[in-house]
Parts: sequence; structure tokens; C-alpha cells
Amino acid sequence: MPLSEAQWEQAEPDDNVIALVYGFLESEKPTAYSIEEIFSQAEANVQSDSSSTWEDVGALLGEQSAEEKYRWAFEYLVHAGELEKRAVFDGGEKVEFYRAT
Repeated sequence: MPLSEAQWEQAEPDDNVIALVYGFLESEKPTAYSIEEIFSQAEANVQSDSSSTWEDVGALLGEQSAEEKYRWAFEYLVHAGELEKRAVFDGGEKVEFYRAT
């Protein structure tokens, strides 16, 4: 259902996944993280009610497709030159790491 102008004005602004990803990695600079590490740490902090730099990341974990949104955001930020991406092979498996430039 489309929103009218009045409904749009009443709606709450939502977090931009790209801004959230960039802000998190910028605050953690120069540390590099894999997407899996970010999700594991954020999930652990949500379960323990921990308040940290992971809090906003954990807030978006409720959706089934959240990890795909993050992957898209990371790749977009690499393309835009805001993040660097490197791959490491761990036990024959490729793991991609990202950090703010």
C-alpha cells in the first residue's frame, strides 16, 4: 500500500543500513571485520543485553534477510571507496574482511 504525504510525515525515519555499516567500521578503524564476525558479536551482545558499539548493528538482526542487506551495504561502500576489502583463506574457505579507508 502506498503512503499518502500525511502518512509519510507521520512515519518514523528508519536506519540506513549503509550509514550504519560505515559508521560502525569508521568507529572501529583500523580494525577489519568479516560480516560473519559482526553478526556473531552483535547477536551475542543482544542476547546478553550488552551496550556497546555493536548495539545498533544488533538492532537490525531481527530480519531474516538482514545479513543480505549488510552484504549489499558492504559491497556498495567498497565500490564507493569508503571501505577496503581483503580476502583470506581459512581452512580452504574464503573469508572476506572489510575496514574503513
